[in-house]
Order: sequence, then structure tokens, then C-alpha cells
Amino acid sequence: MSPLKVTVRFAARSRLATMLLATALALGCHPSASEVVEQAHRAFASFDRPALENTLSHAYLDALGDREVLLADLDVLKRRFARARIKLPKRSTLDERSARRNTVIADIDAEFVGDQTWKLDGSVRIELEREDGPKIASGLLTELRDIIGLMDRRRAAFEANDPEGFDSTLHPNYRDGDIDRNQAVQRFARDIGQTPVRLFAMNYRLELRGANAHLDEHYILSVGSRTFPPAIARFTLARSAGRWRIQAGLYAGDSR
Repeated sequence: MSPLKVTVRFAARSRLATMLLATALALGCHPSASEVVEQAHRAFASFDRPALENTLSHAYLDALGDREVLLADLDVLKRRFARARIKLPKRSTLDERSARRNTVIADIDAEFVGDQTWKLDGSVRIELEREDGPKIASGLLTELRDIIGLMDRRRAAFEANDPEGFDSTLHPNYRDGDIDRNQAVQRFARDIGQTPVRLFAMNYRLELRGANAHLDEHYILSVGSRTFPPAIARFTLARSAGRWRIQAGLYAGDSR
């Protein structure tokens, strides 16, 4: 084989290798939808607002609000919790590379630690759309953020002796045995009245199970001058108009 043919063949192979490398770099310049979901949760766990912003669609929207609401929630949680841990041990992506919008289904194991401790496990659904690569469009810790707010409103209603505020935390189909939503509110007004109440919640354990969620609240209740021993309230939660509400558990096994 002549030197010229060797040189031409080597040059052709070099061009092919360069083209393949460029193609590989082009294909790999954006992380996958699953990797973006991992990055977003890692940023959330470290309360890193700039890193989180980089993973979000400009059109982000969930049941709680838009992108700015999500970022505001991050700032609130950063002040509230000293540290956080989020693991996504299993993730699967629907419609990867075949549609503008992807869905990632992930198992989640999370813990937020502060004056209260919140533990979360279950399955979450995160929607992404393609902008400059995959960006999260909906579903980032929506359930946890919503349910933390729900329990805050419940505690505020107790401490303000506020039946209307209490009512707003209940699902329209609330029921415990023979007690429905209206009866639960009436009982609240009767039991609490204008008595000073303090509800100190120490920790929560939240399990997401599709259309329902189960929440254990470890708390200490003071009514007037009396402080009761530590207790556990076990709630069943369900969505109403996209938001989580208490469906059962306030008076479980008690039909007084």
C-alpha cells in the first residue's frame, strides 16, 4: 500500500472519529430527564436556590402555584429546617426522547430536620418539558410542601379557636365512623370553645400512596392549664380540587 493511500485512509478515519465524538458530545450535552430530577432534589435538599432554578422550566406550575411560589417555599423551608436529605432510590421515565413533555416516576425517601422532623416516603410524579434540555414543569415536592402547609393551618386553627380555619383543612368527604365533616367542625367548636390551646408537633411521618396519603403526627397538646401526655394522631389524607385535605383520623374510633 502506498504512503498516499495510508495517509488518505488515516485522514478519513480521523474525520470519522471526530464526527462520532462530536455527535456523542452533542447527544450528551444535556442531562436526561431522570438526571434533571435527581439534580433538582439534590438542590432542594441543600436549599441551593440558584442550582434549583437551573432545573426549572420558566413555565413551572403545580397545584400550589408557579415557579416563584416554589422558590419562595424553598426559602421558607430553608429558614425552618436546619438540614434535609432526599433520596430517589428508583426512577423511571415515560416517553423519554419521544415527546416534548416527559414524566419521571420516582420513589422518594426524604427527611427534613428542624424544630419538627418530617419524614417522607412513597412515590412521586414529576413532569418535565424540553426547553434547553429537560426542565421540570410540575410536581417538585408538591405533596410535601402542600401537606406541611395543611398541618400548619390545622395547628393555627386549634390555637386560634377557629372553627372555619379548622373546617378548611377537612376533605368534603371527611368521615370517621358516624362523624362527618359538619359534625367534626361542631365538635371542634364544642371541645375547644375559647379555651387557650397549644399544639406542639414534634415530628411527622408521611407516606404517599397514590390517591391517598397517610400521616402520623407526634404531638403534645395543652388545653387551658392542662398538658396532656405525648400522643400520635394518624390521618388519612386525600386531594380535593388538587389540594391535600384531612379525610379521616381526627376522631377515629370515637363517635361521641
